[in-house]
Amino acid sequence: MPQRLRIIVPWLLIGLCLSMCCGGRVVFDPAQLTGPNDPPLWPSALLVLFGPMAGPFAEPLAFVDYSWPRMIIWGVGLLALIALHPWRPGVRTGFVSMIALLIWFLMGFAYTYHGV
Repeated sequence: MPQRLRIIVPWLLIGLCLSMCCGGRVVFDPAQLTGPNDPPLWPSALLVLFGPMAGPFAEPLAFVDYSWPRMIIWGVGLLALIALHPWRPGVRTGFVSMIALLIWFLMGFAYTYHGV
């Protein structure tokens, strides 16, 4: 089992660390999150820190008129590509899973920080 997860887990941890580094700058500067219409600081901090991990499902953080079909199509498609390497380990499937995980996090970063 560890061999099946050796591509997914490190890249997932790298994405989480990038999320914490980028989100930490916003979270630890309370002046950016405490406007008159902003929600309380700790829910905002959690959304900024962990929003990129939601990938395409973070679209509601950026847009009021988000699309469920678009989120489901992108989310299920990318999850299937990410699960490809653990399902059938190999160099090619590892590369495809790594690229899919990269797209997943880029979509999450774009949606999360569009709303900040």
